[in-house]
Amino acid sequence: PMTWGRTCTLLFTLFLVMPGCNPEKKYCDTQGLWDALTSANPGDTVLVGKCRVTGNFGVPAGVSLEGVSREESIIEGESGEAAISVIPGDPDSRVSNLTVESYGTSGIRVQGAGDVIIEDVTITSTVGLGIAVDGATNLVISGVTMTGPVTPANVDGTSFAGTAARLA
Repeated sequence: PMTWGRTCTLLFTLFLVMPGCNPEKKYCDTQGLWDALTSANPGDTVLVGKCRVTGNFGVPAGVSLEGVSREESIIEGESGEAAISVIPGDPDSRVSNLTVESYGTSGIRVQGAGDVIIEDVTITSTVGLGIAVDGATNLVISGVTMTGPVTPANVDGTSFAGTAARLA
């Protein structure tokens, strides 16, 4: 017969092994963060822990990518593409509380119709653009710092159609 102790142990074990059971999970590995973003639904928040994660990541429409703080949560993009690509959405797609280090075409690339909020983010770009936007309906940029040796000579041929942004 099933006892209370066995029931609790079984439930606890299921809680530990079932993906997505813990909405507060903070990702610090490339594959885990990529998988979490790929499986996220509109309204979900994917959290980055106190760490540096290397890779290029896509934020689906209506999903938030949020770090612990810009000093402690760092996304280091690989060369050749945007460190973070965001698809605007409804609800807003959001990137917040991160540092983004870009060695590709842009730190954050926003492409498509919909709403995006980028807040409390530091973007360091060595080539390309800090934030590239093409077609977003509404873009709110708040508390964003962009640094790096990007000049017209090293933009790397990158160009995107602009969208009016509201600086909050």
